[in-house]
Amino acid sequence: MENFDIEKQAIVLLTSYFKKPGENDVKPLTPTEWKVFASWLMDKRYSPGSLLTEDGENIINSWDEKKITRERLISLLKRGAQMSMMIEKWSRAGIWVLTRADADYPKRLKKRLGQLSPPVLYGAGNKELLNLDGIAVVGSRNVNDDEINYSKELGRFLTGNNLVVISGGAKGVDEATMLGALENGGKSIGVLADALFQKSLSKTYRNYLSEGKLVFISPYYPEAGFNVGNAMGRNKYIYCMSEAAAVIHSDLKGGTWTGANENIKNKWVPLFVKENSDKECGNNLLIKSGGRILNKQQLIDGISIVQAEEMGTIVPQFQVSEIHEPQLDISAKKDKVEEGINKNELFNKDSYELFLVKLKEILKYKEIFKKDIIKSFDLPPAQLKEWLIKAENENVIRKLSKPVRYSLMNKNPDQADLFSDENAITGKEKNIG
Repeated sequence: MENFDIEKQAIVLLTSYFKKPGENDVKPLTPTEWKVFASWLMDKRYSPGSLLTEDGENIINSWDEKKITRERLISLLKRGAQMSMMIEKWSRAGIWVLTRADADYPKRLKKRLGQLSPPVLYGAGNKELLNLDGIAVVGSRNVNDDEINYSKELGRFLTGNNLVVISGGAKGVDEATMLGALENGGKSIGVLADALFQKSLSKTYRNYLSEGKLVFISPYYPEAGFNVGNAMGRNKYIYCMSEAAAVIHSDLKGGTWTGANENIKNKWVPLFVKENSDKECGNNLLIKSGGRILNKQQLIDGISIVQAEEMGTIVPQFQVSEIHEPQLDISAKKDKVEEGINKNELFNKDSYELFLVKLKEILKYKEIFKKDIIKSFDLPPAQLKEWLIKAENENVIRKLSKPVRYSLMNKNPDQADLFSDENAITGKEKNIG
């Protein structure tokens, strides 16, 4: 296996399994434990590889931590023969190993999780995909045909926008979205909780792996079986490797539900959720908790939201005609206006409120030129002008000149603002149309 030097060997020995764990087997260090031990090594100016030198035993004898015993460390480091045998086996199947010191290790994981990112990742396929821009798409295994078709179409859409699909590789939404991308010439990353060895040999994915269109990674040893804890644990890696995430279907418990709420809590990436009227489905509760209603264009814009926030700049514009289809299609209403139907019946109070929601979202980060606002809304010029004046009169926005541009007014503390936070915006959008 390439570049499997002494440093990598020590990290793998201390943090990885090489077989299904038995009751009396020594347990490798968890990411949290590795963080503690690696920090100590750094403070003492030792590298992990120094533990495999003649001085290794003396170094360990100077370690004094009851939760991570010296005996445990020594036992882990003595598994060299077992490690070599398994690494050779996995290597023949095309499986490689990355540590955080490797150039191909996902930079987003290190940035968002720091020292709690997995010390070791096993993988198969094109490592270069791991640091491309991508969207996470997640969902339940048991979904209906409409949701499978939607997932495939979303995979195709993301491919058309030069984005990598990042998912968990499970049956259902994950697999459908990945195949929707791959079958249309796109790229995908599967973050697996188990069975990397078997998956890398699968007929379904073999050609995509060899063509460099697909990469599988896992923080767990390649022949690990399914484990609920591992499945829950890997969810954060799916989110943290992406620039935005989409939930197609979530039950009220389980991996999708837990992972989405964990992302909302930690604010790793913007979360978009497909609306679903089924009371047994958790999608709408995720929206109420801070998710945004899923719309393809805004999902793409999620990448720019993350990048803009990191750079301290503006998010991209949103197309109002795509916001909440099919309940409110302003472009369709425009066509009806041109056919002579009464404008007041088409561009009503709800339509104006939807316009106001998106106008405030666009102006949330900086002033916008009038010409850019015109490009952002598919509306008749007279209607757009009327609503801009109305918003100005209501002290929602202010008009600036030379050149003409708009910005949000300062909030009035004496007046309730329905759009003062992300949850309120989501709720307002939900009730329109």
